Amino acid sequence: MAKKGAFTKGFKDVVFINHDLDTTSKKAFKEWLLIEAEHFSQWCDKVLDDGYNFSVKYDSYGSCFACFAQPWDEESDNAGWILTGRGSTASSAIMSVFYRHYVVFDGVWPKVPKGGYTPDDL
Repeated sequence: MAKKGAFTKGFKDVVFINHDLDTTSKKAFKEWLLIEAEHFSQWCDKVLDDGYNFSVKYDSYGSCFACFAQPWDEESDNAGWILTGRGSTASSAIMSVFYRHYVVFDGVWPKVPKGGYTPDDL
């Protein structure tokens, strides 16, 4: 289990990673989701055991659900970053973050400049 610590940085100290999936990646995500959705609770346990917390809320501006994940441990390679995902349901938003974290980024998030990045930066 990851070390639990007080992660007290404010939003001005973090960078949000908003990674849009291209058409091929969206198709791969939907296929992954069909298989992995039945293991939703295990995915939640894994993310928490790996030292991350996540929250989900309805985004009225985007008319979708948004999920945000960040590490508990300030020593994490991903400390200071918040990985985001969106979906038409709360569970699909959560699973989209899990997919980005484990499949797209293999647990190590890209350190993007404030202006964003392109897929070539990955």
